Amino acid sequence: MTVTVTEHQIRNVMQDHAAKDARWAIAYALMRLADAQESVATQLKYLGNGDAATQMGAMEALGLQLGEKLQAVADALEMMGSEVSGALDSVAVSIAEVAPSKHIAGS
Repeated sequence: MTVTVTEHQIRNVMQDHAAKDARWAIAYALMRLADAQESVATQLKYLGNGDAATQMGAMEALGLQLGEKLQAVADALEMMGSEVSGALDSVAVSIAEVAPSKHIAGS
């Protein structure tokens, strides 16, 4: 005669015994720790590629997106710097045209 016992039934028996006996309590605690470790391992797997068809995991995809966005910000700042530089050049030329070359205000 074959008896089939489910994992759920084993957990229930262990939990019941753990409430009455310290040795069972330790065994039950170790089982719960193993469950928690398995859960953490599963979540870490999804930070990797999570069995997806892509070679890129979540952290890698985030890094790629972050890099692309930072490059766009850097490009915009570079363009703004060029525009500011051009505007300052225009201001300097205008000041030079208005002020006599021998007379500098404040000297």
